[in-house]
Amino acid sequence: MGKNLLIIGNGFDLAQGLPTSYRDFMEFAEAFRYIYTLDNNARVEEYEGQLRYFDNKENGNYGQIKEQLLTLMASRKAGKAIDGHWNSGCTLSDISSLLDRMNYDLNDNIWFGYFEELMTIQKDSQKFRFGSYSSGNSIPGERWVDFEKEILYIIRWLDSQELKDDDNVSDISIDQMTLRTEIFKRSVEKNTINELEAGTPIAEFVNVLYKHLRNFTEALEIYLGYFVARLSCDKDGPGIGVMPDYILSFNYTRNIERFFTGVGICYVHGKCRAESDYDRRESDLVLGINEYLSDDKKDTVNVYAIFKKFIQRIRNNNDTTYYKWALEMKDLYENKHEVSDVWVYGHSLDVTDGDILEQFLKPEYTSVHIFTRKKEPTEAGRLAKNLISIMSEDVMIEKSSSDSKRLKFITLPLTVTDQTQME
Repeated sequence: MGKNLLIIGNGFDLAQGLPTSYRDFMEFAEAFRYIYTLDNNARVEEYEGQLRYFDNKENGNYGQIKEQLLTLMASRKAGKAIDGHWNSGCTLSDISSLLDRMNYDLNDNIWFGYFEELMTIQKDSQKFRFGSYSSGNSIPGERWVDFEKEILYIIRWLDSQELKDDDNVSDISIDQMTLRTEIFKRSVEKNTINELEAGTPIAEFVNVLYKHLRNFTEALEIYLGYFVARLSCDKDGPGIGVMPDYILSFNYTRNIERFFTGVGICYVHGKCRAESDYDRRESDLVLGINEYLSDDKKDTVNVYAIFKKFIQRIRNNNDTTYYKWALEMKDLYENKHEVSDVWVYGHSLDVTDGDILEQFLKPEYTSVHIFTRKKEPTEAGRLAKNLISIMSEDVMIEKSSSDSKRLKFITLPLTVTDQTQME
């Protein structure tokens, strides 16, 4: 028989009750930045007053994060520089330097400033929707693909300025794009006073912009790898009735390891470092965009190429084991006529990861099973729409109408009948 491959995205962690959405991180970062500016000798009560928003969350894990942060802040030493930047002489074995490093990553950060103002506008306006606001189907603040789309909008706009090609901007309205570019320009002006000046070469600007994105990514890594990693899961497990041979994870967390042991896991976009590794090696997390240029431009126009995910994966030397799995599945079909099963849980199936997903979802030798949530009735429709960009309509029709039904949507939680059919 063929292989069983489980593909997971951030929806997997969210389903286990973990606060891993981009809104979770941004709200944490905003609260953290505020209390970090308090005097080192401030009382715990003063910190606690700035963390009350954690108490308004239904999920008990927010209370655990609040307690972690209170403990860290209470034990903080006077280790930060006068300007609030991280003291590079510290190591993360010193618990206060963990906070210093996160503050350094977010302080005067172009992308954090940009996202922070965007989310403030979203909270205050019914007309603005973060990321894929026009679709009307996403849950605001949950999907990281929306976060990546915001990066894409800016990079496409910057590239259009360089190419003098307005057709390359984005698929959102002019008013929405103008709003974003004005916010971005303000953030650049505010957060690069000591790094950029008028007439800065474009290559230097790109380097600064990418450095800020890497710092932002490291702050996210500290949040997920230190704070979230210490949380208990609200659920007993994924409850999907599948024992995979391999797991392809698009998540940064190692949460999947709580439920599956002895299974090969490929963290294609990197995984959070252990605390002892922060000072030993660079982060390999990938946070970026998909290819947006036409075929006649993508090989020649590469000013902002470093922001593309496939370039970051190469640069970071990320795990490519998934490629061997794809070849193994193909070989099993060609030599033994064995079809492999691909199970998708919590991934948006957006085209941003299409270059990897298509290797498992599109071939005739895979049977694709996509888990959806009963509490989100529109989810199956959104995922099917995204699948078209990866598979094509013809392949979707062929897979779903074949005798073996090689494309199925399965609603969670599973019924007894579902479990029986999957055995």
